[in-house]
Amino acid sequence: SNVILLACSVVMYHLKILRFYPFTFLLFLQLGYFSMHLNNEKNNIEIPDHETYFQIKILEKSNTSKSWNKGVAEIQFMYTRSDKIESVSQKLLFYTDSTTNKLISTGDILLLSSKISKIKNKGNPGEFDASMYWKTKNTTLLSFFDQSDFSILRNEPPSYKNTIEKHLIQILENNLPKSQVGLAKALFLGDKSELTSETTRAFSAAGAMHFLAISGLHIGLMIIVLLYTFRVFSKFISRYQATILILLFIWFYAYLIDFPPSVVRSVFMFSLITLGSIYSAQSNQVNLMCFSAIILLILNPWYLFDIGFQLSYLAMFGILLTYAKIEEFYQFDTKIFRYLWNGTALGLSAQIFTIPFCLYYFHQFPNYFVLTNLGIIIMSGVLISLGAGLFIFSWSPILSIGIGLILSSLLYLLVAFIGWIEHLPGAVSKGFQLHEVELLGLYVLIILILFAYLY
Repeated sequence: SNVILLACSVVMYHLKILRFYPFTFLLFLQLGYFSMHLNNEKNNIEIPDHETYFQIKILEKSNTSKSWNKGVAEIQFMYTRSDKIESVSQKLLFYTDSTTNKLISTGDILLLSSKISKIKNKGNPGEFDASMYWKTKNTTLLSFFDQSDFSILRNEPPSYKNTIEKHLIQILENNLPKSQVGLAKALFLGDKSELTSETTRAFSAAGAMHFLAISGLHIGLMIIVLLYTFRVFSKFISRYQATILILLFIWFYAYLIDFPPSVVRSVFMFSLITLGSIYSAQSNQVNLMCFSAIILLILNPWYLFDIGFQLSYLAMFGILLTYAKIEEFYQFDTKIFRYLWNGTALGLSAQIFTIPFCLYYFHQFPNYFVLTNLGIIIMSGVLISLGAGLFIFSWSPILSIGIGLILSSLLYLLVAFIGWIEHLPGAVSKGFQLHEVELLGLYVLIILILFAYLY
């Protein structure tokens, strides 16, 4: 059917009977359906609810001092009661105690004897839909095990990437207080395993959780900081060369932190936009963003249901479509006020299309999100620059200590600022229960208001 659609599209385009775009949409719709069908075919094997043997490969795991640590593995083979080995290829969410967690590493292959069950919600009213969240990550199975439930079939030797990652973590631990290392690892390395529940709750109440997950904001700031850095050396390096080096750096950075979906989306999208800017395609940024979404959905159609995917693209749509109009609403002569207003306009434009989904998924709304985003925008660029500077100049004891002190002070101010917002009266409105029809109605209302304002 895809071949027929493509042939009809090409013929009608050349004969000028119909525009190419509707058929292109149908073509990619068919590709997405076919890709999701193949994806489901790989994961249609029923896992028995009784205890049995599985061969699993550890894909990722947290490293904390908590009683139970979370991780994700891939089930490779299942040993049935009839002594048959069945290939599975399904992802498994697992929890292990702190002692067991120290015995296993990412890449290890284990022979596991444990009961595996489906990920289910607890059924409490207004709770987060954990089942759907993990399903969007192609993970529907859950297991708890300790050191008595498995044996290691193969240890994965430390890779070059793991060596670099450990070195970067060591730099943070050597130059920051122990209480700030977890936050620094989340901001710079995408590892949120050592964040305390108090920090997570405070950032959630203030509407700043997106800052703890490396996403478009971090990648965009990295590109801006690197562009300004290369401008200093503009006599020695051309704009084209600088852009290529920047793109290579952000892709290496994504590789270093294990290609989390939010980073892959952001790096791919910004790569297209950055390359587009070289060829004077700034006016086509919405097209480039849509193209990046289509490619990612073909590769993994489950991204469409991923909360991070939805919110990041909706935020970018809001920025590209409304930022300029909001920024023109007020004109300040003072440079400081103009900078503050631009930051406020950026936060507002990013929130316009994400608010309904935030109410739908998280059942709460941070009332001071404008203030939170303004503070984050002011501090984030300096934080990213200091973090990069700490890694780059770690060879110099004097420079690393100085940068570490400044970075530590700024992290302290960030936590204090977020905590202050969390304790403001009415910081969070809770109890929202949106039906899908109401969610659609909110988006229709937002689009109508935007059309009324724009036209």
